[in-house]
Amino acid sequence: SPLLDYNRNKGIGGFKSLPGGGYYGCCACIGGVAIALVPIMAVLNDQDKVYVNSYYDGKFSVDKNLSFTIQSNYPVDDKVLITITSDCEKERTFNLRVPAWCDDFIVNTDGVIKDLGNGYKAVAKTWKNGDKIEIDIKKSIKAFELNGYTSYSFGPLVLARDDKKEVV
Repeated sequence: SPLLDYNRNKGIGGFKSLPGGGYYGCCACIGGVAIALVPIMAVLNDQDKVYVNSYYDGKFSVDKNLSFTIQSNYPVDDKVLITITSDCEKERTFNLRVPAWCDDFIVNTDGVIKDLGNGYKAVAKTWKNGDKIEIDIKKSIKAFELNGYTSYSFGPLVLARDDKKEVV
């Protein structure tokens, strides 16, 4: 539906009238689609490269001989541990996404680490069973001002209040 005032699907949950004549309109399905894409986009595999885009706990299979686990308390904790499980030694490059909000992204491993400059750091080596990649994602509280309002973030977590949408 068009993004025009009061021109949304009122009966489907995409429109909410607020006291004082304001309104809230969004497509309810957009949030659901985004959440459904998180596990699909968390890790991507491209021949000899693995793209790690999310640092939530999980086990991921790259191919029949190579998998890895991610252990973290992300986004609350700064530390992430990736542990390789492999039946044989295998050369791969792990491209680790560097979040735009992080203050510093420190990678510790015995592979060759290269900053790709496109939001990823690459770790290339011949991986064997038990190899580890330790990541430290440093974050701090940041303030953002826009249109006379201030919001605060701590890494990917954002706290904001819109007093125009609330009755006090």
